[in-house]
Amino acid sequence: MKTVAVTAEFNPFHNGHKYLADSIRVKYGKDTAIVAVMSGCFVQRGDVAIADPYFRAKTALLGGYDLVLELPFPFSVSGAETFTRSAVDLMNAVGVIDAIAFGSECGDLTALQAAADLLGSEKTAERLRLARETDEGKRLGVPELIRKILRDAAPDVFTDGIGPNDLLAVGYLKALKTLSSTIEPFAVKRVGGRYESNAPDHPEYVGSTALRALLLDDNIGIFKRYIPAETRFLWAEAIQSNSTPATFSPRLSDAVLAHLIAADPRVLTQRTGLDGGLIARLCDAANNAVSLDDLIAKTSCRSCTDSQIRRMILAAWLGFTSPTPDERPLYTRLFGFSDRGQEVLKAVKQKSSLPILTKTADFGTLPGKAKDQAEFSLFADRFFGLALPVPRPASDAYRGSPCHITGKAD
Repeated sequence: MKTVAVTAEFNPFHNGHKYLADSIRVKYGKDTAIVAVMSGCFVQRGDVAIADPYFRAKTALLGGYDLVLELPFPFSVSGAETFTRSAVDLMNAVGVIDAIAFGSECGDLTALQAAADLLGSEKTAERLRLARETDEGKRLGVPELIRKILRDAAPDVFTDGIGPNDLLAVGYLKALKTLSSTIEPFAVKRVGGRYESNAPDHPEYVGSTALRALLLDDNIGIFKRYIPAETRFLWAEAIQSNSTPATFSPRLSDAVLAHLIAADPRVLTQRTGLDGGLIARLCDAANNAVSLDDLIAKTSCRSCTDSQIRRMILAAWLGFTSPTPDERPLYTRLFGFSDRGQEVLKAVKQKSSLPILTKTADFGTLPGKAKDQAEFSLFADRFFGLALPVPRPASDAYRGSPCHITGKAD
């Protein structure tokens, strides 16, 4: 039996995620075990997840995945390079992963590998450094400079530009090379509508952005068309119980804004390690904003994407420095498993160099820096209750437990 890993947010779990699982089993066999390394309460775009991680894990298990492990905070809310590197590092550390699969706009592993090799070269690093110092580089910003370099790597493949999933794929490939990992990469061409589309643009496969918009607009009938039938009852129950959709609600938005209004930019710069000019810009915008969305709009600039600004706001609010290249996840948390996943979990517990946490009480048993990581992640999770339609207390963060799917909904 092969064990294949994916990095995911399942925010929410949809038909495209099921298509990826099906594609993995077409290549590696029907008995393949699929492990998802998933973010917790906060996601890579610098936002709260649409639902809590145990719920999202359960939808993934019902949709064909076997084991869901956490990519800890703040690795889960870092830029693409740190996000992909830490996910691959975690996969490597659990000791049982044969391959990593990822969706990609181009689906061309040869082109993606060429792009990864180019981006990982010292020559490209110097080119980026020099480009950042030019007026054009400052105007475009690092993400667009990277896109330009990668388009040059395989212009015949990236004729329409390099997509967001292509960029993540390149990150995974770079990380595999850096770690000298034996994990095999498998690229699956993404199907359906555009990843960044804000509305449904395909009859079967729609990206998470559009699905979140449907949830927030209460278009549940349309939303259900794009999620696996096995998970629809869960969403009906969660909506009925006000467990979803989670957002940066006015109450949470006001808390963030108030923190930034009261903050000293110099202290925030020291706490977060972020650029002092950007922090000053953020704090100045906070004094003129009336909501989080307004703050993002007022902080927006050509050289920063909205996701970068959201991540910067999280760092300033919660007080963390983005992980350095030497930092890696020192633990993972179990969110759920299937019967097949239970067999994988037994092997993980024997071979993993990382502690696997199953309940909040386990946090206190971790050594040194691993305990620090876990406690900070739990600290962030405590704010999630304020993001729900009906707020829940911070103590809710201590109550989650892994779900076991035994072949049918439990």
